Amino acid sequence: MYLGFHNFYTSYNGNRMFMDPPSPIGDDLACPTVYRGQQSRKMSHQCATIDTDELDKFDAIVSSDHPNIFSIGYIMVAGESSWVTS
Repeated sequence: MYLGFHNFYTSYNGNRMFMDPPSPIGDDLACPTVYRGQQSRKMSHQCATIDTDELDKFDAIVSSDHPNIFSIGYIMVAGESSWVTS
């Protein structure tokens, strides 16, 4: 399964949320996502942030934060959540 992850904080894009435990504020806030990526790979799954691939390629998209109007790639269409690339 190919899981795409969205995070409101762009500093975690580029798959950094799976590789770099220290957060920009100095704490190891990204440790859970680093471990999530490691565990997923052990289970033969792939994880990537949604900015690194086309959205159609992901089997599922998980949002670490509640997407809102400021989230890149997220809009509300006819009352339903939809992901767009532009």
